[in-house]
Amino acid sequence: MKNLKLIALFLAFISFGCSKKGNGGEQTGQYFIKAKVEGALKECSAGIAGTKTTIDNLGVVISLNGRYGSDPAFGGFDLSISGFKGVGTYLMGPGTIDVYPAIALYRWDGKTPPENYIYSSGGKNCSGKMVVTSYANNIIKGTFEFTGRNNDGNTGETKTVTNGSFEVKLNILN
Repeated sequence: MKNLKLIALFLAFISFGCSKKGNGGEQTGQYFIKAKVEGALKECSAGIAGTKTTIDNLGVVISLNGRYGSDPAFGGFDLSISGFKGVGTYLMGPGTIDVYPAIALYRWDGKTPPENYIYSSGGKNCSGKMVVTSYANNIIKGTFEFTGRNNDGNTGETKTVTNGSFEVKLNILN
């Protein structure tokens, strides 16, 4: 069930994230995703995008994406909430989507191959939360924090993400 959750959310990220075209999803310079990773501030200045869509068995899904540069491999953050119901706290962790409806990915910049440097909040012994503090006029604001495990499955390496915050305009897909 955990793998199904991760696969569904990963597909949502790929399918709906990082688009600068559409119904109000354009980057205007006022939107952001930022956090401290192991104490170092990481601010996404490119590829800020957000979507809101309804997916069978997941309900309303919010996906937020931000990158450090114009190339998606440059690193950044991917945040998602399944079963979004508005302002509130959404937990992250290695379990079923009904208990842990949020997931976060930290993509470490400058590493080759980049797919070996993705840290997921859905890994073993990982946890975190997203707190949506405001949702109005398709603009979502809030905070996040999590411990993410390297997705390569071999190292068990983790990264701690703290003091995360976001303000993103959502592109409504359906």
